[in-house]
Amino acid sequence: MPNRPNVHPDDLTEVDPFGGSSIRYRISTWGDDIEDEWVTVAVVSFAGTYRPGSAGTPDAALMVAVLGASLAHCHPDAVIIDLSDLTYSWGDGLLQLFYCLDRWDRPHPPGCAVVGGRASLPALRSLLTPVGGESPPGLTGDLHRALGIAVRLGLERSRSLR
Repeated sequence: MPNRPNVHPDDLTEVDPFGGSSIRYRISTWGDDIEDEWVTVAVVSFAGTYRPGSAGTPDAALMVAVLGASLAHCHPDAVIIDLSDLTYSWGDGLLQLFYCLDRWDRPHPPGCAVVGGRASLPALRSLLTPVGGESPPGLTGDLHRALGIAVRLGLERSRSLR
């Protein structure tokens, strides 16, 4: 029998993967029958201050964990990432949200729209727009418009699953 290390529960070290993030979140859903297809949209809203640059890594980790939990719980056809109440100036850690979505339910990941506010939209445009390109069509400053985009993308996804 191999020797087991002398490990005691008092030897465990508590970790905080979210590094004391102050980001707050809310998850909402909407669903309806549209053109004989059931479409579900999850709205994952974040508020607070996303720390700039690499200091925001724990904030991004929390946001990805929340997004993953919402995907697992809601199984949406489309997701709205609502950052209208988030202060965000820079940091590419937010891109992890889109990697999370892209990997979910491959080859049919949910559609996505993003809502920014006064304190996040300019930096989001910079983060999500290719150099010399146009701002992504799913990026908006209006939740009502994002809902329309998400319903359209969700309907497309729902039809593709037939």
